[in-house]
Amino acid sequence: VATTTLFGLGSQYSDRPSLEVLVSGDQAGVVTLSAFGYFPVGCIDLSGAFGSEQAKMEETTNVLPKVTKVCLSADLQCLVAVLRFDQVRSGGDAKTSSYRVVTVDTQLLNER
Repeated sequence: VATTTLFGLGSQYSDRPSLEVLVSGDQAGVVTLSAFGYFPVGCIDLSGAFGSEQAKMEETTNVLPKVTKVCLSADLQCLVAVLRFDQVRSGGDAKTSSYRVVTVDTQLLNER
């Protein structure tokens, strides 16, 4: 797992009981959200975040972007992820990394 963070939604934000959401990102660019760390509540595939640039990179590397950092807002309405795409040239000597910051509207989580 590339990154794992636990976020809590307490009574100061809502009349609902306290909720903790574990947010984790993996080596394939997928972010998973779990209530209390045990019960899956959502999964977001961000592996296509590099678009056409990624398609060109995959021709030489065949590697997906990795989630290096993920953060969920306290009100559960916004998720921010930092993705890294490593490109190794065919000779294996030169390695370059590209980064993208992706924001996702997760307002639906707050409504549930």
